[in-house]
Amino acid sequence: MLEYGPTIVHESREQHTATVILLHGLTGSAEEWVQRLPEFEVPHIKLIAPNAPLRPITLDLGEGSGKTYRGWYDLDGVGAAKFREAMDGKEFDPEGLREAEAYLRGLIDDEVAAGIPEHRIALVGFSQAGRLVLKTFATYEPTLAGVAGLSTWLAPQDLEATPAALARPIFLAHGDADDLVPYATGEETRDVLLRAGAKDLEFKTYPGLAHERCTEEMHDLRAFLLRALPV
Repeated sequence: MLEYGPTIVHESREQHTATVILLHGLTGSAEEWVQRLPEFEVPHIKLIAPNAPLRPITLDLGEGSGKTYRGWYDLDGVGAAKFREAMDGKEFDPEGLREAEAYLRGLIDDEVAAGIPEHRIALVGFSQAGRLVLKTFATYEPTLAGVAGLSTWLAPQDLEATPAALARPIFLAHGDADDLVPYATGEETRDVLLRAGAKDLEFKTYPGLAHERCTEEMHDLRAFLLRALPV
């Protein structure tokens, strides 16, 4: 079992009535969310940003295959061809994904045990973590408040959704200049969710944005959180 990194907790500035769990992408860290906090913070919401474990990553990120980075599960490639395979059902590290989902479910369970009901908890994930939060959100019971996937993907085989979850707010955001997780993959992810029965799905496009976040996107995320988790 890999060891997860330290979790950053940002307590709400006002009475704590809701919680958002924020997951970073491959090679990222929880600190990335902290740096952008002024752009999306909501006073009544507690923010939890865990760090993924350090693990060998098959994908060559410029230092050779098998180097160690923070990641929720292993990846062996990016780009249009690789994500075409992923959307068509090719799985690379299913065990790593299952372990990450169990870890995320544990974080949710801890918040529920502390007194925050499931319908006041939302999930946010960037890149590979977006897939993780979308998959977890779709099957967690009782149903969570909402989910946001940024620059991410979700294949049809990932989705074993309950109708109640698909009635909750879903926010997808993608830059149209993303060459790692292609914009077309984001559009296909939207369509996967809509075909499955998503009732309240918002898909935002950011012209010229590559595989990263921007201020406009963070402001849109804040608006989504206020809608999913109103005061």
